[in-house]
Amino acid sequence: EKLNADCSAVIPDSCGTRDCRLQIYKIGDEMVFSGGLCPKGNTQGSSKRSPDYISLYKNELDKELSKYSSTARKTDQDETAGGPSAVYIPRSLHFLNERGVFFASLYHYLGFKVFVSPESDEYIASLGIAHSHSESCYPSKLHYGHTAYLKECMRHGTDKILLVNYLGSGEEKAPQNQSKTCPYVSGAGFAAKDALKIDSSDVLLPVLVFNDDIYKLEDDIIIDLKRAFAGTEYAKSLTGRKVATAVKKALKTQEDFNARMHRMGSEIVEKLKKKNEKIFLGIGRGYTIFDNMASSKIHELFIMNGLHFIPCFFLKQPDYDFTDIVRHMYWFQGREMTRYNLLAALDPNLYGVRETNFNCGPDAMLSYHEGRIFDITGKPYLTLQTDGHNSNAQFGTRAMANFEVVKNHIPQKITLKDLETEYRETDDLKKRILGIPDMGTESSEMLVAVFKSAGYRAEAMPSKTQESEAWARKYLITNNCLPMHILFGDVFAWVHSKQREGLDPNNDLAVFVP
Repeated sequence: EKLNADCSAVIPDSCGTRDCRLQIYKIGDEMVFSGGLCPKGNTQGSSKRSPDYISLYKNELDKELSKYSSTARKTDQDETAGGPSAVYIPRSLHFLNERGVFFASLYHYLGFKVFVSPESDEYIASLGIAHSHSESCYPSKLHYGHTAYLKECMRHGTDKILLVNYLGSGEEKAPQNQSKTCPYVSGAGFAAKDALKIDSSDVLLPVLVFNDDIYKLEDDIIIDLKRAFAGTEYAKSLTGRKVATAVKKALKTQEDFNARMHRMGSEIVEKLKKKNEKIFLGIGRGYTIFDNMASSKIHELFIMNGLHFIPCFFLKQPDYDFTDIVRHMYWFQGREMTRYNLLAALDPNLYGVRETNFNCGPDAMLSYHEGRIFDITGKPYLTLQTDGHNSNAQFGTRAMANFEVVKNHIPQKITLKDLETEYRETDDLKKRILGIPDMGTESSEMLVAVFKSAGYRAEAMPSKTQESEAWARKYLITNNCLPMHILFGDVFAWVHSKQREGLDPNNDLAVFVP
């Protein structure tokens, strides 16, 4: 028999420090306990605990949110009975990525009573797993869980759940001047609505691009509000000017909060630098770092050993131009994390701790760039992949082994110029054989014909051969998606087959990558 319980409920002399969530296996008359990271048994732990900077940030966030919202509870239906419509917001995904204050204050300024779901816990996580696709990353599953929880709190037909579809942000020097979010995030609102079978009239589904003069926030928000409240007095009274004013105020509210956090974080870091402390900079998405279920609370491993673990969101992103360091980075958060990685690489007191989750395709690609940056700087860099484990003990040895390396590390003087990659302009492509990867037989053959009609020597690559599978298994990691494995393997196999024919890949071949 297997049970789950908090330590304090089953252990008479529970320490009270952490109240770990335990798995209990009953075998006959005996009980076997598993899970948790017990401070009482941690002989390696430091007697001096460091401050909990994660909780400090989250407490400041909650104080700010309390000005515009309340925590959603299942008793809300009784308390709001007969009242006007309320807006319920999941505490998940980009809400925790420096957007929570914006969303809560925006709908407050638009005249709604706002409720935000509580922090992720076992119940919310179980709801998410029950309603989401198995291939979703864990933060996406938590988003489904928060949405399911709010569905239990709202008054159907009156209240609305805000399910944002966040496409990205306008940004100079990003490809096409716009950075993108991953597909799971860009369609998160529609996916959650359909998975939980929520009626369209019970949800707000704005499709948003921040900082973009073409796709203005107020335009999408008013369209969505008029859809959700069609035929009501609220929709009739809604004007573009009113929404634009609310958006402007909410952006300023979020900006002010961010600036305050950056000032607080800078003061903390400067004090630690004066003491010549090693500072571990938690780099990742807000919805991993600030969600205890998604992060497995790995920050506690550093705290209990007296190490200073500071979330990157406490520091303002440096304004680095990394065009020649990480080329064609179009992921919105990939660009954010690249800047923080560079900050950790160049600052002698900072050491990066990369928090990521299994099944994150963009992070699987970003990891190659991160590895190259820290290989060049010769600086220790720790990556921890979490997936909602109720114990973080498995990360303890890795964190402490990393610290042993950090203690003995002597920083080298590195500049951004040292991290730049060589870029070669391709000469006349018509002199080369152009390989077209598999995009479906008809599409690939059609593209080959198009290039040939324009005078290029193009050919379709063989796909999913034994050789291509071998190359993919050799060089890619399991977090890379299957299409990436197929593309990479096919390209490598094709290039090597041409080498065997006596061709030089650097001078005789070119690859078309869609």
